[in-house]
Amino acid sequence: MALRSDVWRPAGGGPFPVLLMRTPYDKTQASTINYAHPGWYAEQGYLVVLQDVRGSWASAGDFEPFAHEQLDGHDAIEWTASLPGSNGRVGMYGGSYVGATQLLAARGAPAALQAIAPGVTAAQYYDGWAYQQGAFALAVNASWASDLAADQARRAGDEAAWRLLSAAAANPGPWHGYLPLRDHPPLRSSGYASFFFDWLAHPSYDDYWKRWSID
Repeated sequence: MALRSDVWRPAGGGPFPVLLMRTPYDKTQASTINYAHPGWYAEQGYLVVLQDVRGSWASAGDFEPFAHEQLDGHDAIEWTASLPGSNGRVGMYGGSYVGATQLLAARGAPAALQAIAPGVTAAQYYDGWAYQQGAFALAVNASWASDLAADQARRAGDEAAWRLLSAAAANPGPWHGYLPLRDHPPLRSSGYASFFFDWLAHPSYDDYWKRWSID
């Protein structure tokens, strides 16, 4: 499975510690709204790697939230540790889903992983993420799923679905009153982000959710 990455190198020969960010939101953006540009970290003496997670942007495969992040994260950590100029010590950073990629990777205890800095994320993906004390978190789930589905449509070359889903992600409010939720029009009609409907089908903390729990 080819997972595409951008690498930012400090001046000099190293070896350098590695900072790794794994994101579904386009590695070229690098979460610079919340964090410094990768070039800044490289100037501080870090070899910086930005990777698109499986099934997003430039990486191959199909995206399913949480499903592949432990194993893919393990492989990414070991790969970055072996890069020329690396000293074999890897740290990870980022927030929200990018925080989840860190926690899930850390579950596998990769030998090269020395530190993580997850922000605004969760220790499990049922209570406090997809559900709030048993209630489906419609606003965040619908907008997030629409945004991720728009990328899936873009990758598939489906411009009509991309336009529909991008609009739904940017302005999800008009769909919040639509019932039944399992027929949410932008997501159901487009055929992307099937995980949204999986979440609806698992309204309790069952094995579907427990397999990804950090806590």
